[in-house]
Amino acid sequence: MLILFFTINGAYIGSRLGLCWEILSEKFDEFNQPHVRDPYPLIAEKAGLSKSPRIAQLLRVVSIGKTFFFILSNCFVLVFVFVSFTLTHYGIFYFK
Repeated sequence: MLILFFTINGAYIGSRLGLCWEILSEKFDEFNQPHVRDPYPLIAEKAGLSKSPRIAQLLRVVSIGKTFFFILSNCFVLVFVFVSFTLTHYGIFYFK
């Protein structure tokens, strides 16, 4: 259920950011380059926020947090699979 929610949420946010980038590329010529290093702080700067380095730092912190959560959740799944495998094949639930 959560995976479906996060998938829909990510798709919606990605579509909104894409539309925002298209609007900026139509209004400003410097956004028509094929590659821009940090697009999110530039979007925030053009939206009226003047703390572009702070936004970049927050994005990095969020990215690190998501990575940590992903690794931790995968570790829990692997431990669960390992424990259930060892209990059913070599442990107390092993039947011949």
